[in-house]
Amino acid sequence: LAPKDITHIRQQGEQRDVCYLFEGFMDYLSYLTLKATHPGNGQPKGNGPDYIVLNSVSNVGKAIPVLKEYKSALCLLDNDSAGRQAFQQMAQAGCPVRDKSDCYREYNDLNDYLLGRKMAQENKTDHQHETAPKLIEKPAKKQSG
Repeated sequence: LAPKDITHIRQQGEQRDVCYLFEGFMDYLSYLTLKATHPGNGQPKGNGPDYIVLNSVSNVGKAIPVLKEYKSALCLLDNDSAGRQAFQQMAQAGCPVRDKSDCYREYNDLNDYLLGRKMAQENKTDHQHETAPKLIEKPAKKQSG
């Protein structure tokens, strides 16, 4: 069964303008690891953002009202059709979302980026919205004689 709710991690103090949205908790933990090992690399200055973890793309509907509380939501979703559909659903609902999955486009998700595991060729093709025909080679004919 899919997790029943989103995880909303709010920073102490006043409401933040920005939140980062992750598809799964491992992606959130991978982000924290990258943030710790590469301080200041593309991260906001001053007080940090809030975080939302969907825990499953089936929870997008639960995240929409929360996302609308922010001026900007940076989405670090998986580079697959489910991640793209989730992003589109939030954008069409009027959420202030920005797709940041291009930052790790050769990887399925942020965790794979952290681990250096690039997507297999068929997943890359899916990410590019193309279907490449598989080439089937005929066996070479034996030369007689």
